[in-house]
Amino acid sequence: MPLYRQIAVLVTLAGFAGPALAQDALANRFRMEKSENGIVRLDTVTGAMALCVERDGALACTPADGAGPEGEAANPDLQGRIDALEKRIEALEAGAVAKADRMPDDAEIDKAVGVMEKFMRSFFGMVDELRKDFDLDKQAPSEPSPQRT
Repeated sequence: MPLYRQIAVLVTLAGFAGPALAQDALANRFRMEKSENGIVRLDTVTGAMALCVERDGALACTPADGAGPEGEAANPDLQGRIDALEKRIEALEAGAVAKADRMPDDAEIDKAVGVMEKFMRSFFGMVDELRKDFDLDKQAPSEPSPQRT
């Protein structure tokens, strides 16, 4: 297999590993340590700390900086950034729905057909290379088998 195809395979496989690594980082985001007054929760991403106590079978956490139940007041422009992202998501979702409701035009169909044609030519080119590599017809025929009756 040519080197460029091997590299393409490795890059593709690396793309599948990214989400798994991101999930690992999210799973290890918080650290819990027992203290005299309850449990201290540390957010390893933001550095925010909260004191958690058990109430009615559930943990209730209060931010250590006294910012309130959300604990987001430490960064004043955070809510503005969140609002802007939510508006952007709504706009993207609305555009995706509108685009899904219409039929593709000729240019989009031509582009899709061109991509598929390029893919198929590349695929059958690889098949031809493999056929040449493993062609048994090119090998010297073995001794003919004796005629048996």
